Amino acid sequence: MLRPELVAKFSKPLSPDAFTGWGKHDPDKSIHNQEVIEATQWLLNEVIPNFASQLEQLTEEEIERLRLTEELHRHGINVRHLGRVRQCVTRPSVKAKILNECMARCMNSQLNERLRQLNRELRVPVEDPYRREVLKYLNEALRYKPKWWKAMTQYISEKYTHCLTDNEMNDSQILR
Repeated sequence: MLRPELVAKFSKPLSPDAFTGWGKHDPDKSIHNQEVIEATQWLLNEVIPNFASQLEQLTEEEIERLRLTEELHRHGINVRHLGRVRQCVTRPSVKAKILNECMARCMNSQLNERLRQLNRELRVPVEDPYRREVLKYLNEALRYKPKWWKAMTQYISEKYTHCLTDNEMNDSQILR
């Protein structure tokens, strides 16, 4: 589950069969698995902290224009590691940019699930019920409902490990 950009930058070629059933008869299986572990450690201990450091050097204008997902991928970092990147950052504007990305992705995921559920229930190709569901969801998000924000806080913390601080976890109003 490493990005191709990271694999290309790693010091050794990695086997695509590492940690799969395809490599179980390979005599070098443990070597291939170990190399993937090393690449993962390199990602977590060097690539992500270096990327976070680069983000901290950006001007406010650059942060505003930053296409975070594209930059993550360019550096070989999967979006699922946004929480780890945010954990390495200290600058408030960069932390806010990352949190906004996490929030938007979580909201998109939740809304898509609600629309899929509605589609399973209705089984009709008309737009109106789906529009109403989108409006209902957005109204829940934009009004301050502590229960909704608490649930969103929990969802973000599950989806993006290490993303939220203890203060943010305990007081969902901070996220709002």
